[in-house]
Amino acid sequence: MAAVWKFGAFLLLLAAFQLATGVLAARIAPRASVGFGATLREDIYNNVQTFAFSNIDKFSTASIVTRLTTDVTNVQNAFQMLMRMAIRSPVMLIFSMIVSFRISHDISMTFLIILPILSVALFFIIRSVFPVFTRVFRTYDELNNVVQENVRGIRVVKSFNQEQHEIRKFGAISERIYKDFSKGERLITLNAPLMQSCIYACMIIISWLGDRQPPCTHQLRHADPLEPDDAVHGLCHADDLALVRAPHCRGDRGKDGHSKSGAACHGRARRRH
Repeated sequence: MAAVWKFGAFLLLLAAFQLATGVLAARIAPRASVGFGATLREDIYNNVQTFAFSNIDKFSTASIVTRLTTDVTNVQNAFQMLMRMAIRSPVMLIFSMIVSFRISHDISMTFLIILPILSVALFFIIRSVFPVFTRVFRTYDELNNVVQENVRGIRVVKSFNQEQHEIRKFGAISERIYKDFSKGERLITLNAPLMQSCIYACMIIISWLGDRQPPCTHQLRHADPLEPDDAVHGLCHADDLALVRAPHCRGDRGKDGHSKSGAACHGRARRRH
């Protein structure tokens, strides 16, 4: 009972520590990511001021606007996610593997089999998604360029009654962004069912392998090896398998209600001891 209180208090301390660090991460990560985005945006803008004429011809105004807005926001969100998960997830993985291998080397090999499969599947998903989002970001440049041309030449557009033409041109580019973005998001959503499938596959395999393991372990010992009438007898006794099977021996029952063959099993076990 003392061990229960000891380890229970230790678990409570760890849970409180995790809660405190989680609250700190939730407060610090957004502030750090916003500061990082502001610094990055300022550096990009200052670098644009140093462009030579060759650089100005290479980078369009729409492209620079996209770099200063959409791209910086994406990098800022990625930085915030990394601050929350890049340290916690590897630490949890390493310690979980250590504890699982201490419990059972054979069953823990399931993780070493599943991890490469999951890694290869994620690699192919990333490989499929990357060109899609690259195309989306290039289309963003075209969208910004269309908006810029329309705003700058709004008087000419109205003078020649070209409003519907500009609307159709803007709608066509927006439709391209919609289709590409939808395709990319559909591919990304494969992560969730893939990971869930691997998790439940591990649970099923571990349950199956655990069921095939012998019922006795050398870590847990029965208090009285000659007494089978115990709630944990069949699970914890490692000294004599005959005693584990003794309550399940079939045979005629005597007047006291006990199995005769079961008594014979106990007798053989007592003689061995």
